[in-house]
Amino acid sequence: MSSCRVLYAPKSSCVAGTPLPGLQILKDDSEKLAREDEAYPDWLWTVLEPKDATTQGDQTFNPAEERKKINKQHKLRGIIPGRALSTRSISTTPTLLKKKAVKSASAKATKNDAQRADTTVVLPTKGKKLDKARDWDEAKVETTHQEDEAEGSFDLSFNDFTKKQKDIVSKCKKDLETLVNRVGRVTPDLLDSVRVEIDKEMFNLQSVASVSVKDGSSLIVSIFDASMIRDVEKAIFAANLGLTPQKIAENVLKCPVPRPAADTKSKLAKEAAGIAENSRIALRLRRQALQKTINKQKDGKSAGDLRTIDKMMDEATIAHSKAIDDLVHKAQAALA
Repeated sequence: MSSCRVLYAPKSSCVAGTPLPGLQILKDDSEKLAREDEAYPDWLWTVLEPKDATTQGDQTFNPAEERKKINKQHKLRGIIPGRALSTRSISTTPTLLKKKAVKSASAKATKNDAQRADTTVVLPTKGKKLDKARDWDEAKVETTHQEDEAEGSFDLSFNDFTKKQKDIVSKCKKDLETLVNRVGRVTPDLLDSVRVEIDKEMFNLQSVASVSVKDGSSLIVSIFDASMIRDVEKAIFAANLGLTPQKIAENVLKCPVPRPAADTKSKLAKEAAGIAENSRIALRLRRQALQKTINKQKDGKSAGDLRTIDKMMDEATIAHSKAIDDLVHKAQAALA
């Protein structure tokens, strides 16, 4: 019996022209398939070399015919020809290196995730635990929003509080200056507090007339519309400035400014003290209003925060009260 080596090999693992070790086809017995190691039932066989029929020894060898015979034997044994087994090579191909790199990166990321496990909140993805987690998360967010809003609300309230206290001090200063001008140099500012009622609406005197000084002892009021002269005259009397307007033309009033006597100065000094006291009361009322607002928002604030807020309000109130004291002392000195 003569035999010959057939050059068959898997497409994916052999180099063309290299015989597959251990596989021989016995020409005299085509139904036998001699194998020296393990079987190759699912491999895809292909002819590598030679491509055409060749003569080996005294027999003609045709690769195409041999392949048909082998496929027939596979079919008889229930083997599906043409299916290749997935073989893994130990060589470092680019594909394998890429897979190793991905696997290494994944392992490194898993290790880093494990290190952050103590500081990461893992929420469930389904079931009642998910609902509880959502409720907890929403409550936490809502609490944070409420805290931020409360803090922002206090900032707005405190800014408004300080602005209103400054306005109180400014009004006190203006009223005291007007009072001092009544015994000092005659200026048009003496009539700044006059309000004129026209058609049931109130207007500043500067809106309906102009004021000037004559001879350093009188004020001249020129009304823009002569029909309003009676309204302007009544407004000057109502302002309680100690002035008696006199009509000297169709649209002109003269207001002589008398030199105050000692008793008049004393009266004006008391009036200045009253203006200052009213301003201090206004400051305290503003502080009480802000305190009520803080009491409504004190939930969630620590005792330290509340003490800080009280200190800020007290410091602002004391500073503005001191400003009023300085103004009234200056005015009383001018009236002495």
